[in-house]
Amino acid sequence: MVGDHITTPTYTERVEQSFAHYYYYKVTSVSPWGVESQVGAVERFRVPSTKPPETPNLLLPLSRKDGVQVNFSAVSHCDRYEVYRTPIPTIDESHINDLMAQLPDTFGALFASPSNSDVFLSSMLTQALRPGLSVISSPEPSRPLNPLSKFKTLSVARADSITSNLSSLSNSTKLSAYQTILNRFGPLALADYADLSESMLRLVKWVKVGEIPADYDTAQAVDPATGLLKPLSFLDTTAEYGVMYLYTVQAWNDDNLGSSRPEPVQATPRRSQPFDPISGLKGVLKDGKPHLTWNAPTMANLTLEQIRRDTVGYIVYRSDKIDGTYYQASPLVFETQWTDENADPHAINYYKVKVLDTGGYLSEFGEPVLVNTLYTPTMKTVIPEMVVTPEITGPGTEPGTEPGTEPGTDAVVAPKITLQGTEFEVELGTPFETTYGLTGTEPITVTVVAKSADGASVSGFSVNTTARTITVPGNLKPGTYTVTVKAENAAGQTSASFRLKVQEKAVQVVPPQIAVDATNFVVDQGITLRPRTN
Repeated sequence: MVGDHITTPTYTERVEQSFAHYYYYKVTSVSPWGVESQVGAVERFRVPSTKPPETPNLLLPLSRKDGVQVNFSAVSHCDRYEVYRTPIPTIDESHINDLMAQLPDTFGALFASPSNSDVFLSSMLTQALRPGLSVISSPEPSRPLNPLSKFKTLSVARADSITSNLSSLSNSTKLSAYQTILNRFGPLALADYADLSESMLRLVKWVKVGEIPADYDTAQAVDPATGLLKPLSFLDTTAEYGVMYLYTVQAWNDDNLGSSRPEPVQATPRRSQPFDPISGLKGVLKDGKPHLTWNAPTMANLTLEQIRRDTVGYIVYRSDKIDGTYYQASPLVFETQWTDENADPHAINYYKVKVLDTGGYLSEFGEPVLVNTLYTPTMKTVIPEMVVTPEITGPGTEPGTEPGTEPGTDAVVAPKITLQGTEFEVELGTPFETTYGLTGTEPITVTVVAKSADGASVSGFSVNTTARTITVPGNLKPGTYTVTVKAENAAGQTSASFRLKVQEKAVQVVPPQIAVDATNFVVDQGITLRPRTN
């Protein structure tokens, strides 16, 4: 009984509202003689919560190959848990190049050449992260400054590369650079989460990645093997390897009141796949042995520093066919080059490379490369000397019985052609003709080919084999022509060339002449003399 001697049909009671719950009420009447009536209808009244649930405790996350497992403790009077994450931005060389393209002077001073320490930027960050402090223009003697302690992810820049460059910039320019980085990458690119002020914390963009329903009486189960409480957990399968995330959790009740969020934990998934196939594989013969070089491995979301940290080594494979079976040819190699000391340089050697990472993954093959010595046969025409022997009459001394010829045939001599000169000049429109000399066994076919200075064939040239002359047409344009005469018979062929230069005709200039009727003239004043000239 919660009320007695109530004379009005109303009742008010103070109840617990730290969490939502129900109260059941029943009302009876009492007569003046103390007789209580029968119980009427039982009514249920819901009391809403005026306080949010307690803040869950985040436990150590578990990095898995299929994602990140976020662990936290359960709280009472909770309807659901929501899990949030935000990535810690990684600023690589491409981002810095983009910034330098926007403001070359400002970001060039920040990231270009080395200096010692950044006094201004450290003071500026102090004011931004802790509002109310004034920007200092000179360092405090007892306060060491390290500018990149705020730029946690600017691994490409060096800590000693900023002060001397920033000294030439104005304060407004430096503030503009800081604001540009803050707007583009967020405050986590400049400082750790624990070092951010309340105003800077509001700039961190959290994304909801999961929700776990819970009953009001949800409690952590007990592990029978250890006797310890099992935490609640959520597996984030959308997390990408190489990206570091901050995770936090928030509890909500059925009145949609949310708890505060605990200090976030940091995690990234374990490697679940190998590097991309090796690219840029090249091979040359060095000291008679195949020498191979290739590019460093690549993978999405990983910086060069992360790739170097995750790389164990390389293995080179060899095959005698481009699409054949490749067998291991090298031990584990720790550089992006290797020389195959056991290969036959004259054989067919196709090579491929794989990279091994710290997760135990071996990448797929990239494009192969062929390294061997090309065999180039050389052919040289040798014309034997003719041996003339005296003619001897008698049986078995017929012509053609000398060594190397069939009986009854003569030896065939290869042709040889000679020209009167190698350089000729003619005027435009003037026909030209030159002679050539020819020796060798007939029949001999003689042809002529002419080309202009740009390599184009020119027609109109002819050969008179009877007179042994070469005729040049008279309609050639001014320029230089290369004329090649080729002679060929059954024993072989030979050729000779000369250059022909066609010039414009020289224009003869006749000097002017002048004559007058006399050499002495007398005129009166005012009279104009106009001598006649011829």
